[in-house]
Amino acid sequence: MDNNKEKKGSKPDYKKVKSSFYFNHIWMSVTVVITIITAFILENPLHKYIILLETAISTISSTIYYLLTNTIQKSQNESIDIDWKKITILRYNGWVFSTPLMLIAFLLFLSATTKIKVTIPTIITIILLDWAMLLFGYLGEINYIDRMSALVTGFIPFFIMFGIIYNTFLQNKYVFFNYLIFALFLIFWGLYGVGYVLELEPRNYLMNLLDLLSKSGIGILFSIYFLSQ
Repeated sequence: MDNNKEKKGSKPDYKKVKSSFYFNHIWMSVTVVITIITAFILENPLHKYIILLETAISTISSTIYYLLTNTIQKSQNESIDIDWKKITILRYNGWVFSTPLMLIAFLLFLSATTKIKVTIPTIITIILLDWAMLLFGYLGEINYIDRMSALVTGFIPFFIMFGIIYNTFLQNKYVFFNYLIFALFLIFWGLYGVGYVLELEPRNYLMNLLDLLSKSGIGILFSIYFLSQ
């Protein structure tokens, strides 16, 4: 079954769909302001750098959601079906840049709180696994491989990636906040797999929510943590 096609005879609720995307654009923009202010306040160079990475993540995401909102608006203006294929491509374009930054920020945060050095080979390995996960997902989206096969194979680099992070930073050094952030990453990113098998409209609503929580939410949590130190 091709989950990238709208059901025939169904008319998209432009206002509802557009509102979901536009809300993400606005809130990501708010997060950019919050993280920039936080970066100016912080004195520790590493903490400041991590928050600036979060600023970059939210900036990329805000831009992508602006483009997504415009895509939906164009469909509404022309009274045609929402171009979900274009929306999917825009999402993956954003994820290719934002998710490596999210992981680098996470690795640096874990390094800052555990005093365990993060190495360049570790960063490169994590980024390559992340891109492999995205590649499998995208191949399923464009029906190059079966969608369920893409889901299963995509989870292989996902678990390897988080296994490396756990073994490197969490296994031998207990810091409650680190375990909390790790759990949030694992849950939020894992739920993208649930969204992957849903029909188009609910899939996009769920992914919008997960983008909000995993990008803006984590960035704000990092800001609160550093400001409280």
